[in-house]
Amino acid sequence: MAMYNHCIESGKYRDAVMVLLPATTGYRWSDWGYLKWGDLVGMTDLKKKAEKKTGKRRSIPILADVQVLLKNAYDHALSKVPPSKRPAMLEEYVFKPESRNSKTGVMTNKGINDSLTKAAKAVGVEHSVSAHSLRKAFAMRIYELAGADENAMNEVSAYLNHANTQVTRAYLGFTEQRRNFLINQMLT
Repeated sequence: MAMYNHCIESGKYRDAVMVLLPATTGYRWSDWGYLKWGDLVGMTDLKKKAEKKTGKRRSIPILADVQVLLKNAYDHALSKVPPSKRPAMLEEYVFKPESRNSKTGVMTNKGINDSLTKAAKAVGVEHSVSAHSLRKAFAMRIYELAGADENAMNEVSAYLNHANTQVTRAYLGFTEQRRNFLINQMLT
């Protein structure tokens, strides 16, 4: 929430949305990067016909609290637009790049990650933050809330549309954690 609040307070409403989506849905940047402001108004879930990376289908509900935060970001952004141009804003991409040289009309993954890292540093986070790291944080939180057991791993794997739980284990770094644990046990 600190990153979201910082973005709202500093007038970076696009970046506030950028923080919320991967952290609360677990979707990849490629699946939300082309949203328009009009898509956010009243959005109750994030549906994709097929994920760009996997081709698999999934839908994640947008929690009521998150809907309020998205609407808040939209309302703030709308307040900065002259009344005559407000209807057109609904058709604009949320993640328009600062540069007008964009071929796609939306920010690159690097641009998204640079913006997230700036927001993170502004609230005291020492390391870089990316849309992908927020997706991983979402996955870890689901795992913990679901009981941190094999059933929880199955749920996370389904949320992320991974082929199997081995992929999810590696994704969350559990295989590396286990190896480190075993090595440390050998020294005790």
